[in-house]
Amino acid sequence: MGYRVDYDQLADHGAQLGALRDEFRGIEDNTSSYEWAVGHGGVTDKLGTFASNWSDKRDELAEGLDGISQCATGAADGYCQVDTDIATNISGATA
Repeated sequence: MGYRVDYDQLADHGAQLGALRDEFRGIEDNTSSYEWAVGHGGVTDKLGTFASNWSDKRDELAEGLDGISQCATGAADGYCQVDTDIATNISGATA
């Protein structure tokens, strides 16, 4: 039994995860621009707390996505290199 890895697809997934990471990092906290619409100070404070917590979690998610992106891209490169090396050795051994 063998395994088959589609290097291009794995690398593409890594790139997509990297793009998603960039999206998470690019989101701005805009809660201050909504204070006028909320009106109530308590609600505004809760909104600020939520935004702060979401910002922290968003940063954690971005870090996780970065790691997974790098793993997928590195795995694609590694599998491709191993297959290339094996093919080179096999063709050199039979030549």
